[in-house]
Amino acid sequence: MIVTFGFISWQIGCTPILPHSSPNDHSDLPETKVYSYSTYFLLGKLDLTETGIYGDAITTRITGSVNIQLLKRFISLIAESSLAFLRSYGLELGPFCLILALVGCFALFRSNQRRARALVLTSAFYTITIFLWPEFKYRLLAPVLPVTYMATAFGFVKLYHGQPFWKSFGFICLAGTILWNAQGFFEQPLTRYYPNDGEHAANYEKMLPLARELGQLESGVVLGYSDSLDGGFETVYWHRFPFVCGRGREIDEVQKLIHDFDVRYIWADQSTVRVVESSLPGTRIIMTNGLYYVFEVARGE
Repeated sequence: MIVTFGFISWQIGCTPILPHSSPNDHSDLPETKVYSYSTYFLLGKLDLTETGIYGDAITTRITGSVNIQLLKRFISLIAESSLAFLRSYGLELGPFCLILALVGCFALFRSNQRRARALVLTSAFYTITIFLWPEFKYRLLAPVLPVTYMATAFGFVKLYHGQPFWKSFGFICLAGTILWNAQGFFEQPLTRYYPNDGEHAANYEKMLPLARELGQLESGVVLGYSDSLDGGFETVYWHRFPFVCGRGREIDEVQKLIHDFDVRYIWADQSTVRVVESSLPGTRIIMTNGLYYVFEVARGE
């Protein structure tokens, strides 16, 4: 946590601090010395950045400074992320699997500490990075689960070679683990990328025909201006056109993106279609399925 917070402090120290009213200030400001999407996301969760039109570009600038309130917020985000990870980890594996995994780790440490460290430490360090990230995502469990299942196998073998009581207990835990995991095959939709979010999968299925139809048109840059499906980014896999992300941008920023990237099509949904119609008069709907809309931008706009 200290290292991560130190990086945040250093990043802020390397970047000019701007007032919140500055996005429309066209003064020539120095560039951020260190930039990555991860940094952008992290600083954004801490309310330290503001994105807007600076000079001739849309950029993100630091608008805050390191103080005790920032540290409190960072600790709060870490606590939320850690609790979310532990809750999701336990629910994904179930009690029987966790019991076998604990038995397996204990047995492995007693028999071969070198192998045990190799098995556990990699996942442990990865888990620490999850705890230090400001927002937990269910898919972050993926690298940890295989190691846990390996420990579960060690645990079952240990109980299987024990006394009859422990051998029976091992089979009970194994059966419980299998049944717990079998529940996933009956879930709809068959994905846990976005758990408890059937709407995302349903929207994806509705997006596919329209995205494929868009791919049959004359090639052109697509601006994603949608609140769902990652701002329309997931359409890229189906229409294969160059794509510019405009999700969450103000309308003046959208207009600039259209101009700078010579955008030909705009992908919108029900939450953004009215904004496009009212604020971008040089556009017209050329296809829709009622949920998603494809606008064509008049050439020269």
